[in-house]
Formats: sequence, structure tokens, C-alpha cells
Amino acid sequence: MRTETSPLRSLIPAPLLARLEQANMPYTGYHLLRETLFTRLLGESEASILYWLGRDLGTELNIQSEDDLVLTFIQLGLGKLEPVKLEKKFAGYRLSHPQFMYYTTERLSRSLALECGIVAGALSRLHDPCPLHGQFLVVCAKDSRPEHALITIEERRTP
Repeated sequence: MRTETSPLRSLIPAPLLARLEQANMPYTGYHLLRETLFTRLLGESEASILYWLGRDLGTELNIQSEDDLVLTFIQLGLGKLEPVKLEKKFAGYRLSHPQFMYYTTERLSRSLALECGIVAGALSRLHDPCPLHGQFLVVCAKDSRPEHALITIEERRTP
């Protein structure tokens, strides 16, 4: 892949990105960072903090198409992202990763707040004005297969 067209180039210098793309990331370090350190460091605020960090990151990435969003998830080792349903006030994605089968549904929902935020931030950048505006309701749940999760982002209805 050519680094000059990578959406990650806005965050990672091209020479470093080229070297990182050649590396093989072991899942042990990924798991330690995501499941042990984040939980200890962020505590009860983990999901909220990860969502807003992800959303900020999603707006900074140079995402110009749905394909860029899918490719970015693969490059970052976050899994395979597939759009399931995209509508005016609703976006649904299936995210697959081998690690998901080891998480409980409750843990997966908290942990995937980062990925949900990245998707929401990227959508706000992709669609100007964003079809999903205002407050969002973000739901992550396990799919019928243990390595799949469903990410749903919809506009929050105010009473």
C-alpha cells in the first residue's frame, strides 16, 4: 500500500507509517494495553473517555470515503469493518476481530467505545453536514458469531 494515500498520514509521518505497515503486531501487547491498562487507568469512565478520544481521532483522520474508513480499521489492527445499514439518522456496522470471542458482551461494549467514536468522528467528517448530528446513542453488541460485534450509531431522541 502507498503511504501517501493512507488516511493515517495525517497522524503518523510517512516514513514511520511505512515501517509500521511492515511490522507484525502481536495480539498480546494489544490485549494488555486495551484490556488491562485502559481498565485500570480509566476506571468507570473508560467507555466515555474512549468514545470521545475515538471521535476526536476519527475527525482528524484523512477519511474521504467509506472504503478509507474500512481500510483504516484494518491498518490500525482494529478489525474488519463492514457497513450493514446506513440511513439518515442511523449507521450500523459489523466489526470482526479474532479477540472479540474472548470478551463478555459487557466488556466488549465498554472496550469498543473507541471504535464507535472513530466511526462517529469519521462520519461527521465524511458527511458535511453530518446526517447524524447532535447527541448520539452508541451501542456495541455481540453478533451471532463470537468474533463479530455490531456497532450502531443513531441520533439520540430528546424527550
